[in-house]
Amino acid sequence: MSLNVSREWKRDGACVSPGVDPDIFFAPPDGRKNWDKAAKLLCRVCPVKKDCLITAIEDGEMHGVWGGLNGSERLQFYVGNAPPQ
Repeated sequence: MSLNVSREWKRDGACVSPGVDPDIFFAPPDGRKNWDKAAKLLCRVCPVKKDCLITAIEDGEMHGVWGGLNGSERLQFYVGNAPPQ
C-alpha cells in the first residue's frame, strides 16, 4: 500500500541542514549502543518527520534512522515483520 508521499520532502529535512553529519543516522561498525540518539533528537524537531518515516516504510529501508525510528523499530510496520521485497 502506497500513501503516495512526494519525495520533495527530502530537501526540507533537518538532516540536510548545514553542519549535520549524515553519519549520525547510520549504525557505526563498532556496534556501539545508543548510536541513534543524536539522530533521533534531530528527528524530533524535523518538519518532515512523518513523510520521512512513510518513505522508509514503503521502501523497506532497514538501515539508518528515518522519521525518528531505526530499522529495528520500523519492523512493527511490516506485515509479518518483514520489509517489502
